[in-house]
Amino acid sequence: MADPAEAGGDTAFRLRTELPKRRGASLPAAVQTVWLRLGVLALNSDAAFRFLPSAFETNGSTGGGLEVDCVGPRQRSRDWSQILSVAHRNLSIVRTSSTSAHQMDAGPRLFKYLSSDKLVFFENHLVLLTPPIYLNDPWDFLPKGRNPTEEEILKVWRDVEMENAKASVIHLPTEFWHRQSMERLQKARDRANSKEFAEGLSKYSRERISSEYGIVSLTEKPLCRLMWAHYAESHAGFVAEFATHDQFKHEDLSACGCDIGPVRYAAKVDYPKSFKFRPWTAETIAIDCFSKHPEWEYEQEWRIVWPLKQSFPYEVKSSNCGKTFKRYCLPFEPANLRRVIFGMRMNSEVQKRLRIMLDQDAFKDVQRQTTDIDSKTGELILKPLP
Repeated sequence: MADPAEAGGDTAFRLRTELPKRRGASLPAAVQTVWLRLGVLALNSDAAFRFLPSAFETNGSTGGGLEVDCVGPRQRSRDWSQILSVAHRNLSIVRTSSTSAHQMDAGPRLFKYLSSDKLVFFENHLVLLTPPIYLNDPWDFLPKGRNPTEEEILKVWRDVEMENAKASVIHLPTEFWHRQSMERLQKARDRANSKEFAEGLSKYSRERISSEYGIVSLTEKPLCRLMWAHYAESHAGFVAEFATHDQFKHEDLSACGCDIGPVRYAAKVDYPKSFKFRPWTAETIAIDCFSKHPEWEYEQEWRIVWPLKQSFPYEVKSSNCGKTFKRYCLPFEPANLRRVIFGMRMNSEVQKRLRIMLDQDAFKDVQRQTTDIDSKTGELILKPLP
């Protein structure tokens, strides 16, 4: 029987490393160190392996375990194992199988609905990041405004008074200065305790987040009539499926590996029946950003949240006014695109451009389908693209 390591084609395997937990050291930092080490090894050895970022942790209380899925030329897997054993004594191959990269997917199937005007990004292997302020739900990323506590008001007031004292070039009588200071404190209390302050803080918080972060929304449902109507231009757009990997828990969120951009994972949106519009705190902000009202549950949304400063800027020219605008995107590798579903109302020009893109050798393994209405049941169905 032939040794899989010597046969042709690809091999899929899982690398495992034991990460001893040191005082003050975080497991995510150790994970990043191992990933960097693997990347350097790949470059130095010309091994041509791809890392599928489906890492998950074990033994969190006493130590850390990291497992990473990889795909590469089967004939090189033996060399790769030897390189790893020399580079890191705790790194080993714990699973090897003769399979293709597409068969490595172990997470939920995730799809992105796209209108035809997003094709200009898609053709360049980019997915658009949307700042929260532009999402279609006005409650998304909107914390409930609140009035500050007396302690918070006093802290700000003291800091301001300290700066005023340092900046003053005129020596004022103590009684006069004290009276002025008390008047400023009362004005600060009146302003901070007003309804307008709470409402303004709520909007300011979302605007601030929108200036720093963008969202990629994905879904488990490629055949949702409402989403085809809302997000894919009433069936004139298309749906893209991206590679996903093992599911895991991250800060009480359900997450999975997702091969879009450097973030490398998406988290599932929760739809709590007791959804509350509440202020954000340091403890709840991560959960609140991935929570929506139960009326949105039909979308079965997953989200990637990523800093705009670390995204890929792409300039696009408006067909309406002719001006050039900068948009923020996440790149994807052609090998991580699994399927493209053409909308039943897609016009011939958009379909031609999409076919030209998918005819490239890099996309040869991408499945192509189209939607149709079943003549017997009236349901939305998938068919092979003619």
